[in-house]
Amino acid sequence: MTRDEINLTITRILNPVIPSYTIKENYEDDRHWNSGFYESIVTFSDGKFFHFYRRASEITKEKAEEAWLGAKVKDYCGDLNAMHEAEETLKNQFSNNEHHYWNLLQSVKPHPIYATAAQKAEAFLKALGKYKE
Repeated sequence: MTRDEINLTITRILNPVIPSYTIKENYEDDRHWNSGFYESIVTFSDGKFFHFYRRASEITKEKAEEAWLGAKVKDYCGDLNAMHEAEETLKNQFSNNEHHYWNLLQSVKPHPIYATAAQKAEAFLKALGKYKE
């Protein structure tokens, strides 16, 4: 898996529920509509909003959710603090996989304490069975 795929997969695991949202076409500027330029705003219940430059009817559920997830993605492969947050989730929500996670990190030499964020991210996904070779 690439770094981006790993980061997005961990984000999906840590954010399993996407907030509800509404889609509204922006009619504030008539110049856009007359020129064939369209803008729609997707507003999520958690307060985040995104502009799409297309008609509301062309915005699929997948595109709206992808925008929300994209704003939540952290660099789990490069940020040990982000991986620490993921490890906390592993302890709290996936406790049956935590032992497997630490066993996977035993291969880090000279000691698992020296594992990089990328090694931890890969072990995290492998422990949950989500890593794709």
